[in-house]
Amino acid sequence: DIARSVTNLLQDRYLDAGELAGSKTASSDAYVFYLKGRAGLRDRTAEAIKQSRRLFEQSIGLDPEYAPAYVGLAETMWLLADGGETFGTIDPSVAARVARQNVERALVLNDGFPEAFANLGRVEALLQNHITALSHFDKAISLNPNLPDVHLWRYLSLKAEQRYVEAMRALENAAELDPTAPAILHNLGFEQSLRGQFNLARETFD
Repeated sequence: DIARSVTNLLQDRYLDAGELAGSKTASSDAYVFYLKGRAGLRDRTAEAIKQSRRLFEQSIGLDPEYAPAYVGLAETMWLLADGGETFGTIDPSVAARVARQNVERALVLNDGFPEAFANLGRVEALLQNHITALSHFDKAISLNPNLPDVHLWRYLSLKAEQRYVEAMRALENAAELDPTAPAILHNLGFEQSLRGQFNLARETFD
């Protein structure tokens, strides 16, 4: 009820009680572990991501029916893969398989959970299936257009497909939604520097 009330104040639409289904848990401790896990993911360091993974696992242990915790766990898995856009040493195919299993579990619990589709897209991107990834990102955005990470991930896949104008638009959308996210600011500053906007890039990096 509190979450719905806050959302109503921040958006030009009103949510019914059922629209928050899939993000509820009867365990306040499970919810706290989940929130701590989400906070840790913003740091984008291997150690912080590993700690988030443990927190999501604790959340699931307290409430095995809590879909967001499975999505969070999936995100830590692909983030810990070995790659240029990730932060670990796990074989990408292994990370993708485990992440997909957790996303699919979340979708069983809530088949309309946008964060689940977003992470499914990121799993496909990890396997270099960017066209398929974009379809999942579009599905997530159709369910909730206000998720900054989805726009950031969409930017990465569009850039991989050399669709640079669309990619920059997606990155700008991400920055508008969350102007303080380090990962978004890093990519925005990088793109500004590529375009010769060095003063603007310096401000972004600062």
